Amino acid sequence: DYVHATALMMACEAGRPEVVELLLARGADPTLLDGRMRTALTYACLVPGHRFIAAVPLLLKDGPVNARNQTGKTAVWWA
Repeated sequence: DYVHATALMMACEAGRPEVVELLLARGADPTLLDGRMRTALTYACLVPGHRFIAAVPLLLKDGPVNARNQTGKTAVWWA
């Protein structure tokens, strides 16, 4: 189910803001889309219980806030 997911997306889904920060500092691109047209921000918003809210500001800094997946949903919809 992780078609073309990046390390940044996986760190977001795993709820690891320290890894997200490291990857972004090393040049990870938060604007990339996976095979389902989801961004790293979308992965962060999919984390149950919103325990990953700390990484959202990091992703908002350079990521596409209004990117839509294949069904037209944005990260804000998932949040």
